[in-house]
Formats: sequence, C-alpha cells, structure tokens
Amino acid sequence: MNAELAKIYAKVDDYLLMHDKSVIKLLCAFAIACKMPIVPPWLFLVGGSSTGKSQLLLLLEGIPGNTPVDDMTGNTLLSGMKKFDGSPSLLDQLPSNGGFLMFSDFTVMLSKNPEELSKILGQLRVVFDGKFTKRTGGVVDKAAWEGKAGLIAASTTDLYYKTEEYAEVGQRMVICHLPQPSNQEVGKFKFVHGKDDRKALRKEIQAMMRDYIASIPVPDSASDLPDFDEQTQQDIIDIADLAVTARSPVGREKYSREKEQTGKRDPEGIGRVQEQLMTLAYGLMAQNEGNVILPEDKKILYGIALDCIELNKRKALRTLTEFAYGGDTNQVADIMELGKSGSERHLDDLRTVGLLEKRKTLVRGGQPTYILKEKWRDIMARFENIEVKKEEMASISSDDVMDYM
Repeated sequence: MNAELAKIYAKVDDYLLMHDKSVIKLLCAFAIACKMPIVPPWLFLVGGSSTGKSQLLLLLEGIPGNTPVDDMTGNTLLSGMKKFDGSPSLLDQLPSNGGFLMFSDFTVMLSKNPEELSKILGQLRVVFDGKFTKRTGGVVDKAAWEGKAGLIAASTTDLYYKTEEYAEVGQRMVICHLPQPSNQEVGKFKFVHGKDDRKALRKEIQAMMRDYIASIPVPDSASDLPDFDEQTQQDIIDIADLAVTARSPVGREKYSREKEQTGKRDPEGIGRVQEQLMTLAYGLMAQNEGNVILPEDKKILYGIALDCIELNKRKALRTLTEFAYGGDTNQVADIMELGKSGSERHLDDLRTVGLLEKRKTLVRGGQPTYILKEKWRDIMARFENIEVKKEEMASISSDDVMDYM
C-alpha cells in the first residue's frame, strides 16, 4: 500500500468506525479520475441514516475543483438571470478540469416533489453527457454549458427506489453501498472518541487527502492510461452486464395497489456502467506502483457493480445462485425476509429482464419455481463468492421441476 495512503487510513481510525477502509482509496480514486482525460466519475455512497456517509464525503472538501451542493432547483445548474460579477449558474463555477459536484446529503434532493425531482435528475443526466443548453425565458434567453463534471453524493437506500422510477431515461451513476458497523460497536466508538476535537481531526485528514491526491500524477492523454489484462477486461464486462441487466427498467403501474407490470422496457446497455468502472479503475491504479490493478482494487470495483442492483433483487439473486434448483415465491420470500407479494414482484421483474426462468411444477396446485439462468448463476457465484448447491430449496425437490435437467 502507498505509504501516504496508509497514514490516512491510520488517522481515519480516530475519525470514523470503519470495518473496510478501502472506501478511502475509492474516494481518492474518484478525485484523481476527475482530473483524467476520460469520462467523469459519478459515484453515490449509500447506507443507512446516521452511518457516516456525509462525514466521509466531507474529507474531500479541500480538494481543488470540489463544488459542494446542499440543495438546488431546476434553475441552479444553468440560470436565466444576469449577474455582473460573474455567472450565477453553478456549472460555470466548475473548473475546466478536475471539477465535481458534491452532495453531502442527496436525500434532500430525493425528498422533493416528483415533478421537481424529475426535472433535476433530467438535467443532471444531460450534464453527465457534457453539454447542456437551456432556453430560460428569463433575462438571458439562452444559457449553455459544455465541459466535464464529476459528481459524488451520499444518500440513504431511498436512492434505489426513487431513481428506479426514472430508470427508463437512463441512469448514469454507480453505487458503493457502505458496510455498516453494529450499533453496539458505534456506541463504544463514540464513548472512546467522544471528547476528541472532531473538527480539527477532519481538517487534518482533509489536508492529508488533498496533498496525497495532488501528488498522484495523471496522464495528459487517454492513450497514456494503463492497459487492463484480458481477465480483468472480461471480469468488468461480465459484472457490468449483470448489473445493467438486473437494474434495467420494468414498467409497472405507479398508482395501483397491485403495481402490475405494464410491459417490458428496452434494457439498459452496458456502456455507462462499464465506463464508470473503468474510470474508477484508472483512479485506483494511479495510486499503485507501476499503475497496476491490485486484487483489493478489483474487490472495490466488482462490489460497486453489484451495489448497483437494488437490495432486494440482489438478495433474490444471491438466494437463487445458492440453490441451483430454484424455489417458489414463498420459499424465496422466507429467505429474503419479505412478504410474498413483495418477493413475487422482485422475482417477476428479474424474470422480465431475462435473468430468471419461471417454470411450472408437476405438483397439482403447486407454485411455479423461479430458477436463475446458468450464465447469470456462474457470474453471481464468481463475484459474490457463493457455493452453488445442487439441491432443493427448503421443500422443493429437483424432481418437481419440469424439464429442468
């Protein structure tokens, strides 16, 4: 490990209780990648309320190009107002290279009314693509921006469900779901460090991270970026393929109680997620001697891809990976600790996007069985480190599954 990064890890031990401090390297990778001549990274840190997400993001506060955002409206990014001492538009305040927006609590955005949230998310999608033109109807009739902007944000798991509503127009971000210490561990940590000067400690870590990130050289041209070995290339393709397929939109009634499916939507392509994984990989590799990718970096990247899958759908995939003969709705629901209707909705969505097969049983009155297709089971088993059991789930028997073998 880089000696300076090791010092930051040690200092963070007094600041936050973290079982896996690799997220610190990921944050540095994000800021480094923002300065590279590649697609800007868009990363969300997701976790429960009061789990240190915002405190982590604040460690990037001293990085040049960081533009904090606590709240915004549909007119914040590009404004129709005229300002004599500079542009009032937030995008115009970003530097030409290395700039990024930082939402320390994106839940504020998610709490907006659906119309306003839809407008903001739509504008952010355009910003990701690097060019934004707006007819304002204000003092300035036309506002335009062209450039590159990274984005990093912290959010609760509401992010999965809110953004899922707008998935049909495309998602740009990838997600890191932070592992959460137990309340008992956090409580003891606070007693030990309750009298520490946290503000001074945070400023010290911010300075360490600023100097560390500034010390990492970045190439001027994309052609000077390091190459990926063939196995890593295939791994990134496989894990990105799984992530985009699992999070592809499925039409459902918004206002009915049953939330019936309204039809299959075009699946999300692999491009954006693969680009995001590659972008963050370059940021991670830049911190290593020889610009190589380390096993710890792969663990971070593959975890991010899997974290892009909504939590309950991922739990269903894990369950059906473990049991090769699948299970019916009740059996899967028991393991997922969900009600039957909720479990069935997730299973049907995964079937609709092509991950599962739904098979009838030979038992009269029996429920259909959901089985994870072999291609996806192999990928899940490899990246989730799951041992596949060639056995039945609970009471389901392999003999009960029609035409499976």
